Amino acid sequence: MKNYLLTWYGITDLEAAFGIEKSDGPILRVLKTGNYTDVLILGYTKKDKVEPTVDSKPSDLSNCCELIESYLNTNGGHQLFENWIREQLHQYDVIVNLTLSPVELTKLNDSKGIYNAVSKCIDTVSARNGEKQVTVYLSPGTPLMAFTWAFASLVNPSLKIKVIASSDFKEPPDEINLPYELLDSSDKKHKTLKSPNLTFDAVFHLFGEQRMPSVLGINQFKSKMHIFINSKKYPATIMKKFIGSAQYKELSVNPFDPKNIELEILKTISELPAVSHIGFNLTGGTKLMFAGALAASDKVNGTPFYFETQSNNLIYLNDFTFTQTKSIENVETIIKVNTNEFTISNNGVWNNLPERNHPKRKSLTKCIWKKRNKISKLYKELSYFNDNPGKKFEIKRGDISVKLSSNRNAEILIENEKFNFSNWINFARYLCGGWFEEYIYQILSYYLKSGQIKDLRIGLEISIKDKIDNTQDQMGLDWKDKLRTIYGELYQELDIVFTDGKSLYIIECKAGKVRSGDLMKLQNIVSHFGGIEGKGIIISPFKPNSKVVHRKIAESRNVDLLYGAEFSNKLKDILSK
Repeated sequence: MKNYLLTWYGITDLEAAFGIEKSDGPILRVLKTGNYTDVLILGYTKKDKVEPTVDSKPSDLSNCCELIESYLNTNGGHQLFENWIREQLHQYDVIVNLTLSPVELTKLNDSKGIYNAVSKCIDTVSARNGEKQVTVYLSPGTPLMAFTWAFASLVNPSLKIKVIASSDFKEPPDEINLPYELLDSSDKKHKTLKSPNLTFDAVFHLFGEQRMPSVLGINQFKSKMHIFINSKKYPATIMKKFIGSAQYKELSVNPFDPKNIELEILKTISELPAVSHIGFNLTGGTKLMFAGALAASDKVNGTPFYFETQSNNLIYLNDFTFTQTKSIENVETIIKVNTNEFTISNNGVWNNLPERNHPKRKSLTKCIWKKRNKISKLYKELSYFNDNPGKKFEIKRGDISVKLSSNRNAEILIENEKFNFSNWINFARYLCGGWFEEYIYQILSYYLKSGQIKDLRIGLEISIKDKIDNTQDQMGLDWKDKLRTIYGELYQELDIVFTDGKSLYIIECKAGKVRSGDLMKLQNIVSHFGGIEGKGIIISPFKPNSKVVHRKIAESRNVDLLYGAEFSNKLKDILSK
């Protein structure tokens, strides 16, 4: 009898092939048991990624991260991994018929591409003659890849596919029991509810490091109760602020024991007052939490669903039908769900400063953009006055001159164009880069009007608000300390921020030079406030000269760099993805 193993391979397998991971990696660890006669491995190929030049494993491992990144998701990387695993199996005298199939996906979580590849793999094995046992290995690859193996297994019940997964790939994998009864056509009837406006008596949410999946479930469906299945490492109390008047319950479980998770869910349901319509948000948490919750959903005839955020789809897992995910309409929701003990001290609404809307100021902003090479010559001298708002100055360089008088009247002359403004205390700040933030905002406002983006903000401020001791005598505090107890202490200012309804976009406007430190800073800000789906964009009027900056941008997962006159077209491309 043939015994087939089907799986994707992931970054840990590739690191093992390089010798960076000091173990066998998940796939070799399983194959070394000798339990399998054939293995079909799928390898994600990133479209348009430059191929490394490779004949064998490189000997220079001095820069591990860059090395792995250059080979990851390429045909060269696939070939290197395949050569290595064949060599290892030969050394261990394990005979396995091995096939590695590259799979080109439009993006890492291309749900349709992943499902097509997995289905084709299962169909290939199914078509082969003779008695066979088929096993799929969930652990390597992304969570969506793992879920898709489970989905495809369920819709091929005749194969009775065995499913295994490892909470620690250095240990033997556990077998996961899939609820094949889900597809049984007996008296048990499963409702296929495709409406995005369902109402539940209770919704169970898998809750882990990423919080947005739970917020998406709360935003999508009305429910009388929300129950968060979490581990001790990730308490779910922060979710109380998002559920309104609904009841809150937390179910702490071992995230790597699917059977216990199933039993705990069923026990919780038995203790609830009359509930008949139960939803299961299976988007977050671990793969084994997913398996246990899916089994529990089947037992109570629940409605399991999964949010595929890249394509903005909600997938019903009882019949794999799709509907569109409801949009997150404001940036505060995304910021608050990804942070603790923070407050929005300045909401960054454009109209908070009415003078920004003055036609003459808008004309000046556009004029400076056209003559951006001239204004950049003044940045160094203006920096002092930027730190001292209201202090008078007069600076002239060639055919550009700027002036702030003692009565705070502002004047700027660029070639033959002259602009005058009264009472502009922060004129130097505007000239040092505020103009560029306002210009970018004006460009983005067109996308806001068209509905392509939502909730556009400029200069939004996030502060740390200290816990106030109500017993303390507030009379002894000076005015700065009193303000701090109300608004908090400034933690981070965001030049421009908006959402497309599913992700938080943070734009850093660099009117002058772009340095590698700017990229690292923005990467951290995006991850902190936007979570794993957050996106950052650095925009500059000028092309950075630093090769380091361009290299770091190319390697960045969550930040893009736009510059020069073509930035608007490139921004359009990013927002249309």
